Amino acid sequence: MNIALVSDVVKRYNGILALDHVDFEIASGEVLDLLGPNGAGKTTVIRALAGLLPVDSGNIQLVGLPQGPGGTGLKRRLGVVTQKITVFEDLSARENLEFFGGLYGLK
Repeated sequence: MNIALVSDVVKRYNGILALDHVDFEIASGEVLDLLGPNGAGKTTVIRALAGLLPVDSGNIQLVGLPQGPGGTGLKRRLGVVTQKITVFEDLSARENLEFFGGLYGLK
């Protein structure tokens, strides 16, 4: 079973091409590394996989489900850890949990 399937994905920022027809598959038990210089599109791919960024064209599937608008159920099955700790210091621990959980439709 494919854990991830990325097919012909294109993303532009203000007309600047960030992802140029990206294709890859990740099968169960495989690990994928994204290597490249700054500006190569690594973060854009991760954001698109996580459903945090819509793509202009192409398809993304995770665990057999399409990634796209309204993919709350899929977001609940995916964990993403950012490079830097993301916590709003002016919010309490509970408020931070409620905010970030709310992004994924959690109560």
